[in-house]
Amino acid sequence: MPNPILVGRNQSKLDTLARRFGLDRFTTDLDAALADPYNQVYFDSQLTRLRAAAVRAAIEAGKAIYCEKPTAYSLDEALALYREAEAAGLKNGVVQDKLFLPGLL
Repeated sequence: MPNPILVGRNQSKLDTLARRFGLDRFTTDLDAALADPYNQVYFDSQLTRLRAAAVRAAIEAGKAIYCEKPTAYSLDEALALYREAEAAGLKNGVVQDKLFLPGLL
């Protein structure tokens, strides 16, 4: 069973979410979360403009990558991230779940 760690930029918001959902693993320190060998998969759902740098850090940390789309602002950057993950031998994928929400249909 996965045991996720919630990583965010705002400690106050993380505290609120953690209390609300009974989470005990949360941090504002992405580098520390990526350095922890217990965390094997990196899931990115943050702002698109922040995504490429964070995904690249996760690749460098040797984490499997699961990412919301778009993975980057440009096709070239998205393909570069894919190629980097593949070259590192990491499992990687992109999710497009929000395309199928009733409001968008």
